Amino acid sequence: MSEAELLEKLEAMPMEDYRSLGIKLSEQMKEGKVNIEDKALDSSLDVQKVWSDRLIGASAADYGKLLAIISNDELPTVAADTVRDLLEWPMEYVEGNQKYFSHLGSKGGSTAFILNDALYAENHDGDQVEVVILIGELNPWKGLLIRRNLNSFESKLLGSSKYREQVQEELLR
Repeated sequence: MSEAELLEKLEAMPMEDYRSLGIKLSEQMKEGKVNIEDKALDSSLDVQKVWSDRLIGASAADYGKLLAIISNDELPTVAADTVRDLLEWPMEYVEGNQKYFSHLGSKGGSTAFILNDALYAENHDGDQVEVVILIGELNPWKGLLIRRNLNSFESKLLGSSKYREQVQEELLR
């Protein structure tokens, strides 16, 4: 079908049907009935927008609660070890992080239209911080600008309690 027809069909599809179709396609890929390598993965921004708008979402408060549970070692040991192994890639990826942190974990999840990043950190004195950034309704240009500056922003947040307070004051305005 044409892209216009696809967009019309996807936008009109009830969410329950959309999810069922996604599950069905996932099962077909697992069974080898659909080979993802044969499919083009260069969807237009319009198609990506429909997909992005239909992704499951959680609130910043939900992410914050989960990060606090991880940071405060409130998970069973096996789960905690697995989660930290998955999230604490910044400790391995950037060797300098070990100098400042005993724990630093991060998980992003972005599309062309949203930017999500959740992170937790604990310094060697035991001070902890959790940061959740959820930004929606991005256009490609704004998304590019934010993504290019996110690491610097987060580094400054983690490194300066004064800066964290300034950001918090601005957000509460």
